[in-house]
Amino acid sequence: TSPLALQTYSEGNLAARRPLDKLIGSQRMGELSSQGVLDVSTYSDDKYNAATNVINNNTSMTPEARQTALTAAQRTYDTEWKLANQMGGANSPPTPPTRPVEPSPTTAPVQSTQSPVPTAVAPNPGYDLAIEKSVYDYNLQTLSGAQSAENIALGTGHDPVGGRFDLKMIEERVVEISESFDLPVDPRAKIWQLSVGEQQRVEIIKVLYRDARVLIFDEPTAVLSPLESERLGATLQTMARSGRSIVFISHKLGEVASIADRVTVLRHGRSVQTTSENDVSALASLMVGRDVESVTRSSRAIAESSSRVGAVVLEIENLHAVGDRGLKALEGVSLDVRSGEIVGVAGVAGNGQRELVEILAGLRRAGSGSIRVEGESLENGSTRHPIRLGVSYVPQDRMGTGLAPDLTIAENMALKNFRRPPVARPPFIRQSVIDAQGRDLMEQFDVRAPSETTPTRRLSGGNVQKVLLAREMSGDPRVLVIASPSQGLDVGAVATVHRLLIDAAESGVGVLLVSEDLDEVLALSNRIAVMYEGRILDTFDRADADAQRIGLLMGGQLDVSA
Repeated sequence: TSPLALQTYSEGNLAARRPLDKLIGSQRMGELSSQGVLDVSTYSDDKYNAATNVINNNTSMTPEARQTALTAAQRTYDTEWKLANQMGGANSPPTPPTRPVEPSPTTAPVQSTQSPVPTAVAPNPGYDLAIEKSVYDYNLQTLSGAQSAENIALGTGHDPVGGRFDLKMIEERVVEISESFDLPVDPRAKIWQLSVGEQQRVEIIKVLYRDARVLIFDEPTAVLSPLESERLGATLQTMARSGRSIVFISHKLGEVASIADRVTVLRHGRSVQTTSENDVSALASLMVGRDVESVTRSSRAIAESSSRVGAVVLEIENLHAVGDRGLKALEGVSLDVRSGEIVGVAGVAGNGQRELVEILAGLRRAGSGSIRVEGESLENGSTRHPIRLGVSYVPQDRMGTGLAPDLTIAENMALKNFRRPPVARPPFIRQSVIDAQGRDLMEQFDVRAPSETTPTRRLSGGNVQKVLLAREMSGDPRVLVIASPSQGLDVGAVATVHRLLIDAAESGVGVLLVSEDLDEVLALSNRIAVMYEGRILDTFDRADADAQRIGLLMGGQLDVSA
């Protein structure tokens, strides 16, 4: 009788699931279950089959409630199809697939009047195998309007007590897992209020909550601190020794080499080789099909560049701000960036980094404090003023915040200069100039795509990042603010992006690099600031930076001797 909310990766799902998000965000899940409501937001045949199977084999549902649930499933399936059709689908709605099986011995066949809804279908075999997947992607498998604990328990089959879920029991279990694996999550926080890193922790706890036998982890450490990543690796190995099967998908070859018993390398959708090799360089070569040299700045190169840095181009003083939940996100942050240097901000996701970069880009208002670019004060909450002052911004959420996925490559590259000549000829925008500039920037930044008119959503992660950097760097910036530049990229793309950042600094741009990847921060930065709970705990020159000490500070261990 519990509500079943299933999601999809399809773009069409976004509109169809909003009513469900709103409903769950405003009511307890138990209240929904007591109404016998089943909402399915899916465009997946397998998930549709699984949903209708749950309905038809639920002996505690009244016939009226069962029919209501089947109708809701059918309606949502049809809605999803129509949305997909608007994006170029088929010309007529498909008949929902049916795979009849023998009905449960305790369940009488259901006579449905809603053709073509099946009366009994085979469950998704993945459910029988108890396969759970922790997904790190731009579309995490969560309902944004629901609490963390509700998302974690959703679909686990917990029976409501007295028509309501025992949320206290669920929250206690979530806290227990959270503390056991050092993955801090507020069980009562809404998903939309959490950072990407905090949402990832919810996904990991969701897997651990189910005690699954087969676990697939897709980039689970992408936004964890080094200490958390190490602990998670130990946890995965413990799970494997207990008889569970673990699939660990990652671009971080060091983690793969240290965790995996066997490694399968994929390239261009094909399995290249399965090996017990744990040499990172050899694995990198297999990944990209050639030898790869990581782009790092030697201590000597960093020292030489530090001696050539110029005047302060970005000055942040005593900055305070609140987050989406109305709680303090920044508390007295002070930091400066000079021309020609890279200043790295290291910290675990959810410690104020997102609020900091959004304020610098004008996407969020500061509560108090000041920001100056080459001595001129930045207008609080203005998105145009940072652009006029030469502040470029590459966000962590590339496709959601940085780019418009359905616009072409050239159009995305022109988003910050379409008001100015030669692109603008009021009241018109010159498409031919946009396309020509796009072709030039694609060549300059090695963006690989069929043409400048290719929709940006069709690009790989590395090329998406290069489109962003091409747009932000082509405007002759004084300051470049970039968040998690290598997240989700393969080793070849990471090397390219790192080279672009070094070139930017060497050309005189002040670069503020915000990243949860400590190795990345250490490889590129002249100076490193450690951020925790909205404060800058300490700042190190690269020559004096100790990876272990910084990692401990990132995790909140403040009593760290120098």
